[in-house]
Amino acid sequence: MASLARGSQADAASSGMPASACRFDMTLSGHSDEVTDVAWSPDGSKVASCSLDYTFKVWNVATGECLSSKAGHTGPVYSVSFSPDGKHIVTCGDACGRVWAADSLEQQAIFEGHHTGYVTCASYSPDGLTVATSSNDGTVRLWDPTSGALKKTIETIAGPITQVVYKPDGASLAYCGRDAAQ
Repeated sequence: MASLARGSQADAASSGMPASACRFDMTLSGHSDEVTDVAWSPDGSKVASCSLDYTFKVWNVATGECLSSKAGHTGPVYSVSFSPDGKHIVTCGDACGRVWAADSLEQQAIFEGHHTGYVTCASYSPDGLTVATSSNDGTVRLWDPTSGALKKTIETIAGPITQVVYKPDGASLAYCGRDAAQ
């Protein structure tokens, strides 16, 4: 289950906001196991969610309706992200990342030969021309989201990398893992 909320009373208390400024909007039910990640579409009309149930789903924010669902991985799906233009979704979980058309959920590209372990996170660059993925094998890799071609491998730490994100201008990456943050 994924919940769509604008904030909670606990968030309000920790941020100094009045509790009345936060409200719970709706619960998005449909996954059969733990939801691991959610992402907004750039226009704010949709939310994508992914789960340990091997699926990802796209939801209409206004109605809470599940617009589409895909079981496209061979294991749990740990990360979901929209492209900056909203036309594609990248997911990851097993030993690869996958790019899907946001409207049809048809696979557009696959990032294979990636890691020796499962892929933990995928993040689009701000210009949409590169996807960064991280893995529990301690590497970050940069991919062409159209062809699926590997652009670069970054050897990081001797431990799992759990998250990777681009700086808003696209000039740098930040990543974190169990042993360090860079």
